[in-house]
Amino acid sequence: MEMSHRGKEFDAAIKKAEVDLRALLAVLDTHEVLFLQGGATTHFAAVPLNLCAFPSDPIDFVVSGS
Repeated sequence: MEMSHRGKEFDAAIKKAEVDLRALLAVLDTHEVLFLQGGATTHFAAVPLNLCAFPSDPIDFVVSGS
């Protein structure tokens, strides 16, 4: 199936997905819901950055080759 991310069909689907996700996880209106591509590799790369309290916090990481 091909669908443009700018099309009205996709817009309706993504809006419904956000409404359903907010209801399922009780996400408040004060928070944004982001749908990002990248899968587990991107997710696990972002975790250390989200644990920093401030942008100037030092972090260490290992480049494992994956």
